[in-house]
Amino acid sequence: MTPAIRGRRTLGLRRISRAPPRFALPCDIFLGAHGSYFGLKSKLPRLEKEGPQVFLDAAGYKGFVAKGQAAFETALKKEQEAAPP
Repeated sequence: MTPAIRGRRTLGLRRISRAPPRFALPCDIFLGAHGSYFGLKSKLPRLEKEGPQVFLDAAGYKGFVAKGQAAFETALKKEQEAAPP
């Protein structure tokens, strides 16, 4: 991972998770490019009865971001440990 990629990824994750509120990107409606990101299979059966409220999932979004952050930090640590001194 190049320093530029690492920097952009770090900034992006900070912006969507731990930044001060005026810089953070808020999210109440959690959707994504793939249904597995936001639990679409479990939400679709509820959609007819509950309506679009099923997509209000700020906690699910925060969990998804936390998993991404952890995966990034694990990959970065592994890469740094494998790098020659």
